[in-house]
Amino acid sequence: MATVDQLQAVLGVLKLAERLKFELRHSYTSSGRQESVAEHTWRMSLMAVLMEPHLEQKVDMAKLLKMIIVHDLIEAEAGDMLALDVLRDPSLGEFKQQREVAAIEHLRDQLGEPLGQQIYEL
Repeated sequence: MATVDQLQAVLGVLKLAERLKFELRHSYTSSGRQESVAEHTWRMSLMAVLMEPHLEQKVDMAKLLKMIIVHDLIEAEAGDMLALDVLRDPSLGEFKQQREVAAIEHLRDQLGEPLGQQIYEL
């Protein structure tokens, strides 16, 4: 059974996740509106579910969906960066990686054992 501290940590991460609704990506929807990270995450998750039956090689769908969700959750804290900017300036890529590592480590520490480590390993 979860402790009060563990449940509070989960609620803190859910609060962080809400920021994905407002964090805008450097990409646009087909209507020309800038896409939020939450919209991107939802669509990537749906794509994984819909494509799974067509894959020649089977995948662990639960793990894949967790990876999609956790990857984008990191952007709530670290932010998103335009891929072209990273290509133009490799130091931005290093900076992005440092921010993402710090964000996943913070998430791991916030959630504690064992959940935080499981999320970190994804």
